[in-house]
Amino acid sequence: MKLKLFALLCLSFQVQPATEQVVIASDIWCPYVCADNSGYFVELTQQAFDSVAISTKFETIPFQRALRLAQADRIHAVLAVSSEHIGKANLQDSDLILGQYANDFYVHVNSSWQFSSLVDLNNKTIASILGYDYSDKLNSLLVKSPTSFRASGETPLKTNLNLLQKGRVDVLYQLH
Repeated sequence: MKLKLFALLCLSFQVQPATEQVVIASDIWCPYVCADNSGYFVELTQQAFDSVAISTKFETIPFQRALRLAQADRIHAVLAVSSEHIGKANLQDSDLILGQYANDFYVHVNSSWQFSSLVDLNNKTIASILGYDYSDKLNSLLVKSPTSFRASGETPLKTNLNLLQKGRVDVLYQLH
């Protein structure tokens, strides 16, 4: 199942004079946002602000926290958000689309399981990332499932990959 969604830069402020530093946050979601303040979203955003002489500071923090801080005007922008995140958090949309992402299921190399419909997820332990928007149907399934695991923190994908590798979850549901 692939759902094409747009990844957006979410701004929660109006650009001020060039002396202000813009604080931008996101969780690590390489190749978009990587641990060493690289990744193509980070680099494109940096270049855009540099072109208008605005300094930037990037922070890698849990995604849910980044959305809350933007809502509270404690940071200026969040990278890699969907229009659903912007609406739910009541943030200002920059109308700048930097890329697309898709949703996919991953299983251990020894598994023969394949996805064809939501019914296939019944009785499966599913790992996903807290705060990510996977579509209304999948979000509902993940919330209702007693065996789903929603990772958070600065490296939730790494956590979920470790769980899958160790056989603690059956399916990893991931945006890429």
